[in-house]
Amino acid sequence: MLINTSPSYFLNILSSQMTGTSIKDITSPKGILEHIINFITFGKLRKDKEFLYEEIIKNMEQSFRVVTAKEMEDGRNIHLDDINGCKVSFYYTAHTNKVTVEVKNNYKSESQEIDSKNFFNTFQAIKFRTLLNVTCLKEILTDDGVINLKGVNLSDTDLKGAYLSDANLSDADLSDANLSDANLSGANLAHANLTMAYLSEADLSNANLSGADLTNANLNQTDLPNVNLSGANLAHANLTMAYLSEADLSNANLSNADLKRADLSNANLSGADLTNANLNQTDLPNVNLSGANLAHANLTMAYLSEADLSNANLSNADLKRADLSDANLSDANLTNVDLKRADLSNAILKGANLLHINVEGTNMTGTKPWAHTEK
Repeated sequence: MLINTSPSYFLNILSSQMTGTSIKDITSPKGILEHIINFITFGKLRKDKEFLYEEIIKNMEQSFRVVTAKEMEDGRNIHLDDINGCKVSFYYTAHTNKVTVEVKNNYKSESQEIDSKNFFNTFQAIKFRTLLNVTCLKEILTDDGVINLKGVNLSDTDLKGAYLSDANLSDADLSDANLSDANLSGANLAHANLTMAYLSEADLSNANLSGADLTNANLNQTDLPNVNLSGANLAHANLTMAYLSEADLSNANLSNADLKRADLSNANLSGADLTNANLNQTDLPNVNLSGANLAHANLTMAYLSEADLSNANLSNADLKRADLSDANLSDANLTNVDLKRADLSNAILKGANLLHINVEGTNMTGTKPWAHTEK
């Protein structure tokens, strides 16, 4: 029996399954490898076609192994050579956020765009299939085509540039893993082990990291807007120049963390432990630090305008040249705080403990009265 080897035939096999335009069990990303043989044989599973099925799978695995999703988004193309005389290529176009599938032989070339999210989920799942030595994609992909690696051990794994958007990585072991440049936007990393993980320049926007362990993790220049880090352990973590706007860090452990020049505007840090943390030149406007522990923290030149620091512990903190204009410091503990040349204009200090503070050159214009003052 002759096998159809035309470019359009292979294009239909590859692109129709990724776009989800046909029957769900066949067209979902999960089914691309499970059911591709059914497409080749028009729904009839035939033993003599299994070799062709494996050839396509192995070709994908080999080609995908040497390329990351981030590299493809940056312009690198993927080619699958000699699929029954056809060459299959994948091209990502940033302005359309689509992946073009091109299939050609010596006589004809055809192409079609597919949804990039579906493609990258399938792309990453194929890479994990090899990495985790699983037999089929449904062990990795959900019915909705989202990667599921809940509780999986990925410690010390190189996942640089990986596509894990909306992935379920809750309770996963990612300790010492390399996740730099990875797309983890919207991912579920609740209670994941990320100790010593390298997440520099990764995208964690809208991710759930509640209760996660990020002790000694490297999050330098990482995007974390709207991230949920409530109750997370970030002790000794590197968050220099990280973007944490509107992040939830309530009750998080940030002791000894380095947050120099990070952006925490409008973030929730209520009840957080920031003892000995480095917040030098950090942006903290409108931040909620009520009840937070900032003892011995470095807040030199920090921007805390309109911040809520009520009931916070700032004892022995360094706030030289910090901007605390319009901040709420009611009932805060500022014992032994250095406020030299700081701006406390219009700040609320009602009930604050200001024993042994240094206010040399401090701007106190419009500052509300305080109590417990001694020098």
